[in-house]
Formats: sequence, structure tokens, C-alpha cells
Amino acid sequence: MSSTDVTSLHYPSDYVRILYDGTASTVLLTVFESGRAASVFVPRDKFLDAVDAALNVLVIDRDELPEVERDGPWVTVDGMYFGGNENPSDLRRDALARLAVAEYLEANPPVDEEQVAALTELIVAAYAEETLTESIDIDSIARRLVQAGVRVGGDDQ
Repeated sequence: MSSTDVTSLHYPSDYVRILYDGTASTVLLTVFESGRAASVFVPRDKFLDAVDAALNVLVIDRDELPEVERDGPWVTVDGMYFGGNENPSDLRRDALARLAVAEYLEANPPVDEEQVAALTELIVAAYAEETLTESIDIDSIARRLVQAGVRVGGDDQ
């Protein structure tokens, strides 16, 4: 059972205790003020979502970390080998860089340029008789459509 006392959360509360036993799906929050206490159970996932939203932080559940094993002078995880004497600060910096790239790519997935070209071609062909094609950025429209999931060809032509 782990407990965290937050003593500077909000005036006039004396402090807030966050209690989680590591197995339950709920977190117990208790506010202590002037000798009185008020408690509430909060679903763990909702609590973590609130922490994320309020503080703009990433919360990583230790249970999600892959298993690490020692293999002679190496430390291995998911088929990757690391020197057993590497600096933990350097490893964290590298991990944060990879996490930043993952977050970026999730928010900004790469665009298939062949799909953009094919969709641009279809839009130009559809409006070939009109002058609108000269006054709008068709490539930009095609790029946004591809980002939204529109595809040319395949089973859903």
C-alpha cells in the first residue's frame, strides 16, 4: 500500500492523502482540514486522466515497462542490448527523445506522397473544365484528405 501526502495542494486544506494499494482499480483521495477528513474513491484511470489534463504530464504505469534481464555484461529489453554500465540519466534522456518522437508521429502521422499525387490528379481531372483549379491549392486539399484517411485505389475505390 502506498500513500502520498500533498501538503501544499490548496489552501485552506491541511493536506491531501492519495492512497493506492497497487492492485485496486480505484484511488482513495482524502482531504484533511482543521482536524476533519473527507474521502472519495476515484477510478484509477479517471484519476490519472485528471492528473494528465491538469498538469500536462505523461503518466507511465510501471506495469507497462518491458521486462529487463541481465545477459553477461549486457542488459537486454525487448531484443535490445545495452551496456550494463550505461549512465541511467543518458538512458532516460534517450527514452524521452524516443517518446517525444512517438508522441509527435502519433499527432502528425506521415503522409503517403503517392496517395497525395494520385488524389491531386483525380481532383484536377474532375475540375478540368472549370477555372477553380487555378485559384485553389489542390495539393494542399489532397494532402488533408489523405491525412483524414481518403485513399485512391484498393478495394474501396
